[in-house]
Amino acid sequence: MKTLTRSQMHGYQATSVDKIKSTHKCALFQQCGLGKTVSALTAIADINPQRVLIVAPLRVAKTVWHNEALKWEHLQHLTFSICVGTPAQRLTALKSNAQIHVINIDCLSWLVKDSAVKPKYEMIVFDEFSLLKSHSSQRFKAAKALCKNIERVVGLTGSPAANSIHDLWSQLFLLDSGERLFKTVSAFRLQWFDVGYNQYTFKPKPAAMNEITAKIDDICLSMKADDYLDMPAIVHNEILVEMSLPAQEIYKEIRKELIVEVDKETIAVANAAVLVGKCIQIANGFLYDENKNTLVLHQAKGDALESIISETNSPILLFYTFKADLQTIKQRFPQVQTLQDNSEQKVKDWNEGKIPLLACHPASAGHGLNLQQGGNVIVWYGLTHSLELFEQANARIHRQGQTKTVIIHYILAENTIDSAVLAALRNKEKVQDAVFNSLK
Repeated sequence: MKTLTRSQMHGYQATSVDKIKSTHKCALFQQCGLGKTVSALTAIADINPQRVLIVAPLRVAKTVWHNEALKWEHLQHLTFSICVGTPAQRLTALKSNAQIHVINIDCLSWLVKDSAVKPKYEMIVFDEFSLLKSHSSQRFKAAKALCKNIERVVGLTGSPAANSIHDLWSQLFLLDSGERLFKTVSAFRLQWFDVGYNQYTFKPKPAAMNEITAKIDDICLSMKADDYLDMPAIVHNEILVEMSLPAQEIYKEIRKELIVEVDKETIAVANAAVLVGKCIQIANGFLYDENKNTLVLHQAKGDALESIISETNSPILLFYTFKADLQTIKQRFPQVQTLQDNSEQKVKDWNEGKIPLLACHPASAGHGLNLQQGGNVIVWYGLTHSLELFEQANARIHRQGQTKTVIIHYILAENTIDSAVLAALRNKEKVQDAVFNSLK
């Protein structure tokens, strides 16, 4: 992979870096695809604190931050310790002299209350800051304790107020201890919300939005992708996920031996074409046995899709590969809709913004559908081998009449055939040959 240089960063990213450097406690409210990670890492490299804690969802903590640093020449000197796994593994990681510790957000309470090792941090970065929007959650309480004596705090999110501006109170409190939006959530509500009869609903007063945003404007940098992306009309975003260790072993064994046993079921491959299909299945999280029954292996791609959904304030067009993929998606995301039933009405509903998550197979949605009015975000849960279907599927929303930058996310299982498939598609090679070669 070619290393990028700092001069290749975009102007809006430089603005983000300057904001973090000049404002000791701040939030970047920026949509997916704007490169919040590289902006934060560049600021860390410039500020050069002795020790930094990055708090992120598990998948992001394990793969995203250190991989992003490897892409950039000016960030490769940064050192990372990934503090995930069992308590013993986390303790070992916390003892590391690495400049940056990355921890799963669900381990915050453990770090504050139960960890025998408590490093002193000069800077904390919260990735997906909106996961701390609940002021009564254990996550928030742990974050509050951590931030109390930290010099620099940065919050990153693409959806700071996905439900309501009520979500902002806890996030801002972690930055300024209530200086801007009151020290208690009760006072915040009293000032800007009408409380429902059940005491659980909070309707913003007419002036709430303008008044709240005016108060926090000095420490928040908000960017929408279509306003700030000074790049081509399509943004390609690769999201690497790590399969479970058992799935990794199954993948290695079937590649090497052309046969594997899973849940007492023996699965064999007859030729390279079958092997390719089995490797893609494993990357997606399952295997079909000899009777076409589905053997579930991991949930890594579902976890990544959940993160994308939480960070995206726009309808998502989701492409999948196998029927088993769709079944998994339906079970985990009951809001998903498909084009299988009443497709004409579904297309109409999509283009009117009524469907937040629309799942399609590229073979059924690759031609003839105009979906550009309904959204600008595509997610590839599993890739197709066909260059034609790939290009036509992306063209469903990247076409004349689309008014926003199109963001295409590719969920790729690390150390699998996924990256070879995407590289072949991108390079417009003969996809089958390139994929077969990658398995030699």
